Amino acid sequence: MQRTVKVKESGLVKFSEKFSNWSHRWVPSAMVFVLMLTIIVAALALIICKVPFFSSTETQTSIVDAWVKGFWKLLQFAMQMALVMVTGFVVASSPPIKKGITRLAAFPNNQVSAIIFVSIVTFVIWWIHWGFGMMAGILLGREILAQARVKGYKIHKSAFVGMTYVITCSSAGISIAAPLFAASPGFLKSLVSEESAALLPDALTLNQTVLLPEVLTQVLVLGIMATIVTLAMTPKNEDKIVEISDEFRDEILSAGKSTKPTELTPAEKINNNPALNIIVGGMGMYWAVKMLINQGIVGMSIDNYNFLMLMLGVILCWTPARFGNIVKEACGAIWGVVIQFPFYAGIFGIIAYTGLNHVIANAFVSISTAHTFPWIAYLYSSILNFFVPSGGSKFIIEAPYIIPAAQQIGADLASTLNAYSYGDLTTNLIQPFWALPILAMYKLEFKDILPYGFVVCVLALIINSGWMLLFY
Repeated sequence: MQRTVKVKESGLVKFSEKFSNWSHRWVPSAMVFVLMLTIIVAALALIICKVPFFSSTETQTSIVDAWVKGFWKLLQFAMQMALVMVTGFVVASSPPIKKGITRLAAFPNNQVSAIIFVSIVTFVIWWIHWGFGMMAGILLGREILAQARVKGYKIHKSAFVGMTYVITCSSAGISIAAPLFAASPGFLKSLVSEESAALLPDALTLNQTVLLPEVLTQVLVLGIMATIVTLAMTPKNEDKIVEISDEFRDEILSAGKSTKPTELTPAEKINNNPALNIIVGGMGMYWAVKMLINQGIVGMSIDNYNFLMLMLGVILCWTPARFGNIVKEACGAIWGVVIQFPFYAGIFGIIAYTGLNHVIANAFVSISTAHTFPWIAYLYSSILNFFVPSGGSKFIIEAPYIIPAAQQIGADLASTLNAYSYGDLTTNLIQPFWALPILAMYKLEFKDILPYGFVVCVLALIINSGWMLLFY
């Protein structure tokens, strides 16, 4: 009879167990979360800004009118995010890429190596492009979990999935919104008054923001911290490890596979003919490659990225039938973005159109100096991101007063932009919105990974604060 060896669990593992039990009992669904945030922000606008609730005046927009005004403001961005997820899933599930991911997933042979492996791969790809990094990390993680069941070693799914999410605290890479906006010639100037624009450079290259040595070092420190913390919080005793189910394992292993009927009707022959994919996908890829040659990956917009991934998916899936089937699979992961983003846009409307954003910003500016302003911007961005988790859209609204405030105080603009970006990345860990596609693809709830996100968020807040005060 084989005897199970008991390993003494660390204090972090015990904390994680208690936190998980508390989360499962008290943490509501992501949909409840956004509805609660709507009420909280409305109450803050009512109390702080003395805004009328229902009826607007000539000088003041009411809370309800501001909410409705903002509701559809981010609709284009919501569709862009949905396509980032769908196209990433399609490419990763296409036969050639799926085969490569399966081979990669076979490398780990135990829980520790699996967590470290998915951490490193996700870290690197997220840094290059967050959209592809998100979906590639999900697909690789799913395959590793399935391969672990096939190879016979156990992985605690909550800790493993938590790793694929918390590593994003370090993803201040070349595709992050604020530095990319700043790198576009004239873009920052278009967001501010003529007086402020005259004092701004035409552009800040990525070498002046995310590629600075102190920022790259900060990225590495955060990535290592997130990995070590997740490993320390992962249960070692096999009786406490919760694996994926047999059904989920089989679903992962069969994802993207399709069976061609033995006797095809004329319509089915067209559906399974690669000619249309080759022609249309080839046209699209010609344009995308030309765009990459001219602009490079750094200059690629979200729309161009989605177009590239969509055309790549069309070609790699080879037939219209397979492409359509994989898209159907992918759409199950984006329902949260589709339905929740308008509510977050409504929250954004309350904050932006009632003047609550200026009140909060002015409060932070009043306690800032030239040296501390980037750190204050980091704290401000962290708090606001909790209510409006949209780094790009949020920055466009906030830049008109964040940039002049930095100029007025004499703060370094590049440091302010870097700090602002890290604010988003920090509170994303305890905000369920960006976890929605990950949770859907792993069949988990936010409460399952919240313990890992909470601990890493607190440590990231401490590390980033110290780093910015010392090196920014």
